[in-house]
Amino acid sequence: MNNSFFYRLRSLFGILVLTAGWLVGEPKDEVNRPRLVVGIVVDQMRYDYLTRFGVAFGDEGFRRLQREGTSFHAMHYNYVPTGTGPGHAAIWTGAYPAVSGIGNNDFYDRRLGKLVYCVEDGSVTSVGVEGKEGQRSPHRMLVSTVSDELKLLTNQRSLSVGVSLKDRSAVLPVGHLADGAYWFDYHSGRFISSSFYGDTLPSWVENYNEKSRPEELLAQPWALRDAPETYVNSRPDDNAFEHAFAGESAPVFPHNIPAVAAQNAGSKGRFTLLSITPWGNTLVREMAEAALRETELGRDDVPDVLAISFSATDYVGHRFGPASREVEDTYRRFDDELSKLFATIEETVGWENTLVFLTADHAVSYNSAYLRSLGMGSAFSLNAKSLRTDIESAVESRYGAGPWVVEFYKGQVFLDRTRVREAGLELAQVQETVRDYLLELDAVADAVTATDLSRAGAEDGFRSMMRQGSHPTRSGDVMTRFTAGTVFGFDKGASHGEAYTYDTHVPLLIAGPGLQAGVNHYERVVITQIASTLAAALEIAAPSGAFEGPLPIFEP
Repeated sequence: MNNSFFYRLRSLFGILVLTAGWLVGEPKDEVNRPRLVVGIVVDQMRYDYLTRFGVAFGDEGFRRLQREGTSFHAMHYNYVPTGTGPGHAAIWTGAYPAVSGIGNNDFYDRRLGKLVYCVEDGSVTSVGVEGKEGQRSPHRMLVSTVSDELKLLTNQRSLSVGVSLKDRSAVLPVGHLADGAYWFDYHSGRFISSSFYGDTLPSWVENYNEKSRPEELLAQPWALRDAPETYVNSRPDDNAFEHAFAGESAPVFPHNIPAVAAQNAGSKGRFTLLSITPWGNTLVREMAEAALRETELGRDDVPDVLAISFSATDYVGHRFGPASREVEDTYRRFDDELSKLFATIEETVGWENTLVFLTADHAVSYNSAYLRSLGMGSAFSLNAKSLRTDIESAVESRYGAGPWVVEFYKGQVFLDRTRVREAGLELAQVQETVRDYLLELDAVADAVTATDLSRAGAEDGFRSMMRQGSHPTRSGDVMTRFTAGTVFGFDKGASHGEAYTYDTHVPLLIAGPGLQAGVNHYERVVITQIASTLAAALEIAAPSGAFEGPLPIFEP
């Protein structure tokens, strides 16, 4: 009997035996089911940050999870493109983008004739702020999450809350039935929400907003946490591959954050600066702690979910790149934030009652110009607007005046299908024309038409990842895999989105009651196994779009 079958059987048995007790309020008869699941997603965290930066970590952050839980050293994304929206959806639903419908942060809606954002929702209103920043919901996600299934099983008695700087990172993890999702508004400096969850902010969110922590944090300069000579795993501080803050002559420490903030004192988005510093993680940690202290999360025998996504790591990574001292310092300070968060879990719910996991929504490439400077000639920095124009010209040269391309987004080409039909052409034929043009470019490693991806096949590797990341109605007519290290823009800083290991390899650390402690796994596992693993630990049904079986984390 394989592990996947065993754990699915375990999950089914748990539903049959324990559901009655949950629904009528009987005390649980097992100590191994957690009262609270705390899911931590670190935005843009490479697996090797654990090894590169780990020497500077304390004992109560990352190391606590490694010591008291199970570490997976070969956790990979099994689809492409990799991004924040798709990553959070995959972690919590167990579904590929081909099933969840969240294949990118934005995708082209053929009915509306424009790009749409994965969590935008014009049918709801902002809560906690004026304007459109709160018009968000999970309505475009087509499957359930772990917390949705927990809600269904417990007749809504379970609680689920999402917290992040980014709206999509707060909304998607907790799904359709959540009690609340809260994200940071860079105009007001407040955490806000959507009428999808209720008409007012709960008191604990308002209480936190009243503390004016963003103003306090903007008054803090950003200096290295430790002695400069200890940052041996980063590039020299002053280099040509990083973006300086406004007003700085070079991207070097210390960064005078108060002076940079003063330059933007009158701008609507002045609090955006916080996201490009470690203090952005401080805000999210404090909000999560407020939820732990001031709500009923984890207070009874019906399991609850707290989904926390730390986004400052992504903003810092995009600006400075994975080889920068800024990224290394951010992770040293993030380890401190984890230590404080774990102490609060211990104080409020009890560590012994909590399942905690930490992973990432994607990783990141090194800067392409930096790679070329080292002799890696396959790394290009592309201009999306220019490439779209070139693709349009290639189609026009064969079929006449267009426009033929209605959108080009992160390597996906969306054709004007109405124009194709009116011209009496076969869609597959025009797709192949685009594909053939792309394959002639030095920066392109592969290009596949949507028609080919829709056909049954048994390809492994990159083609399989492209199929699993391609939604039938939301993805492009042609998907492109670029050469390793190639990105759009980002002559400085870094980006992500490809199928290569540098984007797919992320950490997974998981600890909790009834789970193995101090165990290391080196076999390759995939991100869509996390949701079914959580479902097995909670003894509930896996989310509706989950295909993979649970990970081997349970005590014998």
